[in-house]
Amino acid sequence: MNICLAVISNAWAGAETVVHELARHLRDRGENVSIILNQEIFKYYTDLENVKRLNAGSFFNTSGLIRDCIYHRIEARTVDRSPNSYPGSFYPNALLREIYYKRLRSTLARSILGNKIDIIHSNLNAGIVLVSNLPSGIGIPAIATLHGLSVAGMKKRSSLGWLTSPVASWRRERLRRALGKADKVTAVSYAELSAVENCDIPLKGRSVVIPNGVNVAEIQSISHAVISLKGKFNLLFPGGAKFVKGGDLVIEALSKVGTEINATHLYIAGDVPRNHYLRKLVVANRLDERVTFTGFLAIQEYRKLLNSVDLLVMPSREESFGIVFLEAMALGKPVIGAATGGIPEVVRNGRNGILVKPEPGQIAEAIIYLHANKDARQEMRENNLKDVVRFDWSNIIELYIGLYRTMTDR
Repeated sequence: MNICLAVISNAWAGAETVVHELARHLRDRGENVSIILNQEIFKYYTDLENVKRLNAGSFFNTSGLIRDCIYHRIEARTVDRSPNSYPGSFYPNALLREIYYKRLRSTLARSILGNKIDIIHSNLNAGIVLVSNLPSGIGIPAIATLHGLSVAGMKKRSSLGWLTSPVASWRRERLRRALGKADKVTAVSYAELSAVENCDIPLKGRSVVIPNGVNVAEIQSISHAVISLKGKFNLLFPGGAKFVKGGDLVIEALSKVGTEINATHLYIAGDVPRNHYLRKLVVANRLDERVTFTGFLAIQEYRKLLNSVDLLVMPSREESFGIVFLEAMALGKPVIGAATGGIPEVVRNGRNGILVKPEPGQIAEAIIYLHANKDARQEMRENNLKDVVRFDWSNIIELYIGLYRTMTDR
């Protein structure tokens, strides 16, 4: 099959990683793969040999958008056009993107037809809208994947006031119309699927749940690497400065377990600015000696840290899936997560870890319980090593290829 993936984004995160891995595993299975990318993330995919990368231009840089609206093109490239991308203003960019979608329409169609694409699979909101603008007569089956609860978030934020409501409503309606043109819509969890349906986006007969995957053997290749840590009982929170991930809740929980587990140390991975409220919260709770901000870690450095701690803790306020839990499970680490979104579809309470409400008291109780029950941690370790296999990319890729074949008869 000739498969075209499309992803438009302004940052490298979970969804972008999934598209990268999907392309890699499709290629390794002998499929011909192309990826439509925007300028801002193009550089993250240049390591994919024998995968055609199409640069659709700038989508989040105001000056770049203006330039590409005038000189619209989609190019096959092996290197990024520039080493940097610069953020623009959201509102002008949103309007400019609408112009650019239309300007790129015929050029994109010619590129897809020229590459004899059998199926096109768009990812994330902007990528889905981009592909939905293709001429209806192009005749190529289309799949759309949201990778998150952003649609539900738009609905909730639209009630915050007169300024945000029209914008949120417009964005939701734009995405709703784009999803309506897709032949199939995939979600990474049933929670994500439910969130989409609650936003008045009809998916009956068109929806498929395919979970995210991880490369289990690749993660476990560093299972022998253990680094020296500061505490006797070490926790890892991988959510950085993102409020939705619940770092503030973990810090508050740590202050509550202090009198019972004085040797507990928390590592916060990810970028957290110098004057960020998380750092101030650590100081306010007098936890300076018990919390380490690691900053951004390269993937191997992060996995070595993960392999060295006792628990992974991430009580997300909202989460469609949670790849970080799979990574922890692949290394046999018990996890503490929130019983929100798609997390319970990955982490089974009492078997793989403990699920809590996203509030400090319950998180503290879970930490205290797992610290005191070494046998429970060992049982969870064994369960995690068994259960994570279901999410290995060798199994997930079969689900995608099976879906593609049902839509192309190939």
